[in-house]
Amino acid sequence: MGRLPFFLFRALTVEAGIGCVKLKVGVAATSAAEIERIAAVRAAIGPGPRLRLDANAAWDVATATAIIGAAERYGLDLVEQPVAAGDLAGMAAVRAAVRTPIAADEAVGGPAQARRVISAGAADVLVLKPMMAGGLRRGRAIIALAQAAGMQTIVTTTIDSGVGVAAALHLAATLPAPPPACGLATGTLLAGDLLVQPVIIRNGAIRLPVQPGLGVRLDERQLARYAGEWRQIAAERT
Repeated sequence: MGRLPFFLFRALTVEAGIGCVKLKVGVAATSAAEIERIAAVRAAIGPGPRLRLDANAAWDVATATAIIGAAERYGLDLVEQPVAAGDLAGMAAVRAAVRTPIAADEAVGGPAQARRVISAGAADVLVLKPMMAGGLRRGRAIIALAQAAGMQTIVTTTIDSGVGVAAALHLAATLPAPPPACGLATGTLLAGDLLVQPVIIRNGAIRLPVQPGLGVRLDERQLARYAGEWRQIAAERT
């Protein structure tokens, strides 16, 4: 990544009041190149904002331990899913070898998977996606399990539409105080979020809607537009 992408990265995050940035890792050709990317992002955002890494299960235990250990000088807040989701023993080994908190993401689906992560001592933090957990009630069950184990939970989206973001926002609002930074600033990654009034981030925060239910209203014009495209795709496949 060159200077222009990192300049835009800062403009879209830190200068918008977002105080926690997540960098996708596990994509560079070498460990040295991975460290270089991490260093470049820290330089771009400055020393203040928290920096999280998300490896999406890309590394083995030795690689994860080496890269995280080398990158800790850049002030890491946590590292998500450094090794395969099914390798809980490997996650526990990485966790024991580094100072940075380890978060379980793909390893956490519903409450049963969360229990296994907790029992294995595989993580310090659980990443909760309501769509993967099976809804808000099951999400609340995961939060309760983590709280009983003295662990933190972070709520994120699966790059959902505005309805999914709103649901995740309400779930995040139930987290124990002080609330952690949650991964809900994903609406701008979509061409449209299907809402009349998009979920807006101001000064790095999202306010809970005051309207009934999830507090959002569907935009019928967007629904007609995108539903029409899906109907056309379905018709072409039949």
